[in-house]
Amino acid sequence: SIAHYFLKRAHPVVSFTGTGVPNLDSTSTWKVRTLSSYQLTLHGEQASIPLDTSKGQIRLNFPHPFLCMGMWRCPLLGWCLFFATATVTAGVAGRLMFSLTALACGFGFCTGLLAFAFRRRQGERTPLAKRRRQFLTEWPLALARCDRGPDRSMTAGQLLDFLQFFESFIKERSMYFVCSNIVKPLTEPFQLSFVELLGPTKMQWFVSHYWGMPVRHFSDAIRKHAQCCEGEWRDSAYWICTFSNSQWDVKAELGHGKWQESSFYLALRSPDCQGTTMIIDELVLPLQRIWCLFEVYQTISLSQSECFQGLLLCTSAGVLQKGNAGTDVAVAVAKTVADLDTRSAEATEESDRLMIHALIESMPGGFDAMNTFVRATICKALEASHIHYETTLKTLMQNLTSQVVPSAPLPTLLTSSARRAEQPETKSD
Repeated sequence: SIAHYFLKRAHPVVSFTGTGVPNLDSTSTWKVRTLSSYQLTLHGEQASIPLDTSKGQIRLNFPHPFLCMGMWRCPLLGWCLFFATATVTAGVAGRLMFSLTALACGFGFCTGLLAFAFRRRQGERTPLAKRRRQFLTEWPLALARCDRGPDRSMTAGQLLDFLQFFESFIKERSMYFVCSNIVKPLTEPFQLSFVELLGPTKMQWFVSHYWGMPVRHFSDAIRKHAQCCEGEWRDSAYWICTFSNSQWDVKAELGHGKWQESSFYLALRSPDCQGTTMIIDELVLPLQRIWCLFEVYQTISLSQSECFQGLLLCTSAGVLQKGNAGTDVAVAVAKTVADLDTRSAEATEESDRLMIHALIESMPGGFDAMNTFVRATICKALEASHIHYETTLKTLMQNLTSQVVPSAPLPTLLTSSARRAEQPETKSD
């Protein structure tokens, strides 16, 4: 880690750039407080949402760097005044020549540049940077370019092995962190998608998810779905935008504003696509993102096909339509969806929101049909959870009752009143 040099009593207003977290980069200003020499706490309207990152820059407007940063409890302005006073005093007292004074100032300037370069170099030696280099040397890299769309998929085994390799850094962080701090630095030297880096495979399932969701929940949901599929679960192939799209040519992946040419559309419309797996939790956040609604829209269109299994709602506990995700999870999801209107879905880019909004409005029924489809899907999931629960309960009751075989009469438990009733009455003379 690198020290930030903010003074403990300073509470400056800062902005962030290049963090890879839209909510962090897009918000104009944040107030920060010093927690330690290497940690800052954010205070603002969005401070409660996941904002983890290991890259980017903090920007302070003039003159805050001179007032809020420094060393040994002295602001940078104080150090500048100290050295300026020392230089002038030495020049007057020792009658130094102008050239010597300029030489001293130049030496100080060069020292500052070297310190800045050293600080930048130190940032490239973080534990996460070392782990990325280790990944590139230890993992077999295919470096195989392929066309956008269904051919750029990865297996469940590849995904979980990758996430486990960086598990100590990911923890409860989101896909925003994984993309900007791991995927992009790994693929930058090659300008490829992550799937092309490892070696692509043909897709079986399209994954719809919200990047702000914890990656641990995401990976558990993929594992649960893969274990429901036929064959070896590690070989199940998934198209996941974070890894399948090239993060170095995002505009092309989005079709340059034409959804018919986007990688999402090409993957969903592929004959190899067996269905859409939407990764959700109790908040059902994917249904509040406009690109996820685009994927639902395409899923509605494809649901008439016999080979397409439709929209599968996957959680870290299981697949809702399979009934193995737990009744409590299904009920919580249903309560959220009951009050949800997909018209309020948001997007990082306003142009994307307007494009997909118009597309959904143009289909028969518009957003009302979209809401109806989502609620009908949840109803089927609730019914499956209910049947699974009833079947499991019935099986357990049968197993418990069939194992009760008394070999001898069981003792009778008597209450105190029963004992008194059985005692013989004694007559007194």
